[in-house]
Amino acid sequence: THTHTPFLPQMLAGIEAQVTKVVISSFPASQLTVGAPAFITLSAQNAFSVQDSSSSVSLDVVVTGSAVPGRTSITFTGSTTFIFSDQVAESVQVLLQNPSFSFDVSSTQNVTFVAGPATQFRITAPAAGVAGVPQVTVVEALDAFGNVVTTENRDVTLQAEQAGSLFSDSNAGTNLVDLQAGRGSLSFVITRVGTVFLYLQDTQSTGLSLGPNATYSISAALPAKFVLQQPGVLTAGGTISIVIQLQDAFGNVNTGVDSSVTLVVSDASILGAASIDLTNGVGSGFVFSVRAQSATLSLSDSAATGLDVTSQVTLNVVAGPAHEVVIASAASSSVLSPVSVVVRVRDQYGNVVAANTSVTLIETASSANASVFTLLTLLNGQASHLLEHTVAEQVELRLSASTPLPGVQYTSVTTVQFQAGPTTSFVILQPGIGSVNDPINVTVEAQDYYGNRNGSESR
Repeated sequence: THTHTPFLPQMLAGIEAQVTKVVISSFPASQLTVGAPAFITLSAQNAFSVQDSSSSVSLDVVVTGSAVPGRTSITFTGSTTFIFSDQVAESVQVLLQNPSFSFDVSSTQNVTFVAGPATQFRITAPAAGVAGVPQVTVVEALDAFGNVVTTENRDVTLQAEQAGSLFSDSNAGTNLVDLQAGRGSLSFVITRVGTVFLYLQDTQSTGLSLGPNATYSISAALPAKFVLQQPGVLTAGGTISIVIQLQDAFGNVNTGVDSSVTLVVSDASILGAASIDLTNGVGSGFVFSVRAQSATLSLSDSAATGLDVTSQVTLNVVAGPAHEVVIASAASSSVLSPVSVVVRVRDQYGNVVAANTSVTLIETASSANASVFTLLTLLNGQASHLLEHTVAEQVELRLSASTPLPGVQYTSVTTVQFQAGPTTSFVILQPGIGSVNDPINVTVEAQDYYGNRNGSESR
């Protein structure tokens, strides 16, 4: 039998005239180079997948990732072409969204953008480093948009420099970066605190741009030792600061640690700080001395830190400014032995001052009618003179200067007692004139070689 439905053509015509979905009807190759445009054709279709141009449709086209544009609202009739691009090597998905939900927009399309040809090398420095710890620096071959070119395997030289010193890779001992799939790295072990400068050299003649230089900072490792810093020269009567650092094994100051240590001085005449507190890895204390000398400064781990305290330095204390010229030595002696007279330039604390000058030594003996003047030249603050005297008596010594040093005193006075030498003869002293029947005293005297009476002679 045959059933006739007189309204079917009209029903089909109504369906054909109604858009039920929008689909991506054509699309680019599944893989494009970054920066190249991607063309997507959108088709408005009815329920029978036939393009329908009877009415316009509005929807949003969304492209994931870094593609541009990422979201676009469009209105079209029948079909339209949507163009987008991406400068990042990645896979993106094209999605359709219908805010009114009036037709199907489930059609999607995946597109992969790959890196273009390599144009440059780029350094990626470590964020920061620690002295003595290997730090990895990465070098990559990039295209014009900064994507890693995984097909690039040509090498480049990476230099690491700090304070004028160059470093080599800690593993291979070379600075040639072996790039594989567009990426390579070197490891540097740097033991000094400071900034490391990284730069590339095109030693393999690739012709690629070397990109910007890079830097990173090296900080100190864990503290390992207390270290005395060599002080300057201390002038007698003054003070000087003794600085102690808390260093790592490589000699860098660890500025992130506080501690304390005891300062030990080899000479008790040097006074001052004993316990030194260190803040941010550095501490100091003052010492004082009035005696010119060289002393050893060392450390003691009084806080039981367990750190190395073997550091030692020498503290040199020198004389202050000239204060006086003195007769420093002139011992009593026998007339047979010369007396060594030492004249020195001294500071106010009695230390010899290494000054060059001249002074007159004045000798005044009890038996002499006049004094003896001797010009002495002092070199490095000292002069000596042999004083000979044949008369057993006291001799006074004093100083005078025709051109005195400014502010220097010359008031030193001393005496030297010359004693008779050993007895060499017995002498009858001439007696006085006597009278008849009146006794005459005859004196016998023990005398030395020079005729001085030897008062100690008892024979």
